[in-house]
Amino acid sequence: MLRGALTVTALTLALATGTSAEENATAWLDLEEGLHRAKETGLPLVVWVAPCGSCGKAAFEDPDVVSMLPDFVAVQGGPDEARRLGVSADRAHAVLLDAAGQPIDDIKVSAEQFGPLPTEQLIDAMSSALDIVR
Repeated sequence: MLRGALTVTALTLALATGTSAEENATAWLDLEEGLHRAKETGLPLVVWVAPCGSCGKAAFEDPDVVSMLPDFVAVQGGPDEARRLGVSADRAHAVLLDAAGQPIDDIKVSAEQFGPLPTEQLIDAMSSALDIVR
């Protein structure tokens, strides 16, 4: 479901920016694959963890967030990954990690239980993370 929604968002961005949908599509990886890709590329990770596949996804469909995603390795995880990253498994979170898989200044965004991830906070967190790692 998320991949389809992001494809639609990527197509919308493609029409607005003159780029192809493929250039704007986000490949969501599991945590292990994402850590490996981050080490290869040197890019930080944005890790979206949620108790279900749709919890908090709207923030990642925002055009401003989508435009920032190429600067990150995008990872999607569930309750197991939430526990591994030290966040609660009962709500959506975005956790920012450096290319070595370490938290970036403990930057994370959390949703209210059963609520969406706050888009503006996600944008601010991603911007801050990029400022720190660059």
